[in-house]
Amino acid sequence: MLLDGIVTDLTGWGILATGHIASVFARDLALLPNEARLVGVGSRTVERAMGFAADHGIPRAYDSYAELAGDPDVEVVYVAMIISHQRSCALKPESPSSLRNH
Repeated sequence: MLLDGIVTDLTGWGILATGHIASVFARDLALLPNEARLVGVGSRTVERAMGFAADHGIPRAYDSYAELAGDPDVEVVYVAMIISHQRSCALKPESPSSLRNH
């Protein structure tokens, strides 16, 4: 979902998950406005994704991890979930549809 319609040529970041560590990362990445831009967030529910996106000024919110990975403007994804869930959500560049929701 595109919330603001603006995408730049900065490195496009996505965040996978919406917990505390994801918020810390979003705030830290905002300190690099000339290098990076948060363009999307993926969560298990669109409500959580939209709330996180609104809180951090992220233009796109997805209720699917695979949708986040498939966004052509997302070049790098920060996986902000506990280690036991990371393996099943690991990004495979050749197949973003391989991501599964928990």
